[in-house]
Amino acid sequence: MARFPDSEMIDFIAAGSERMYTRFCERWLERSINMAFLRTTDPGLAQDIARRALIAVWDGAGRTKGRPADVATWLGVLIDQAAGEVTVPPVAGTSAAILDDLVAVARLRPQPPPVTAGIGQWRRLWRLVTR
Repeated sequence: MARFPDSEMIDFIAAGSERMYTRFCERWLERSINMAFLRTTDPGLAQDIARRALIAVWDGAGRTKGRPADVATWLGVLIDQAAGEVTVPPVAGTSAAILDDLVAVARLRPQPPPVTAGIGQWRRLWRLVTR
């Protein structure tokens, strides 16, 4: 299986690819939990914050304006935002259960339309999809 750069994965997610979103979450879930754990010492709360941040990736992938080029930085910002929103005691779960929740949310939430891209970007994306 090809290893896509994070920025290309975001482009696929912006186009509504659940498969690429799943791969992105698999790649970033543990790191997201660790990043969230640095903001709180509660493992359950860290999982909830990471879950919220990864859902925000799905919701915000099509809005490239203001998104840093470095996905780790962008995810850190989303984790900071999610940490500020947490008001309900979280339910701790396994990474597999969290990943299943994220994919289920992606299926239920409509993907925002992507920002209009140039024809060159769409051609490149099409070549990647049809490989």
